[in-house]
Parts: sequence; C-alpha cells; structure tokens
Amino acid sequence: MKLIDDWHTVLRKAWSARLWWLAAAVQVAAFIVDLASNGPFSFWVKVSLQVLAVGLSLAGLYARIVLQRKLHE
Repeated sequence: MKLIDDWHTVLRKAWSARLWWLAAAVQVAAFIVDLASNGPFSFWVKVSLQVLAVGLSLAGLYARIVLQRKLHE
C-alpha cells in the first residue's frame, strides 16, 4: 500500500474525511451517553446518535466517490 503525495491536504480538505471524523465523534458521544445514564430517554438518544453516525458515514462514502474539484486543483 502506498500513500498519495498530498495525503495531508486530503485529510484537511476532503469532505469525506471531515464527515468520517464527525461520524467517529458521534459514535464516541453515543458511547458516553450509554455509560453515563440508564433509562428510556438514554436509549432513544443513543439510537438517534448511532443513526446519525451511520448517515454521516454514508455521506462520507458518497463524498469520496464524487469528484472533489477544489481538492484536485
């Protein structure tokens, strides 16, 4: 496996990387909610955060497939 020459730029400017980092942060938030509280309210918050994380991950996949013009200029 070989890294691309401008991998620093890709990590900073690519929407796919931004969305995947955000999805990871939402997963961490869901984990903290799961540890911090018990009850029916925490269940729905956790489920909502996990659904949001899946949506962000799929949006990141879409952003990676679609050509990002400003990144390649």
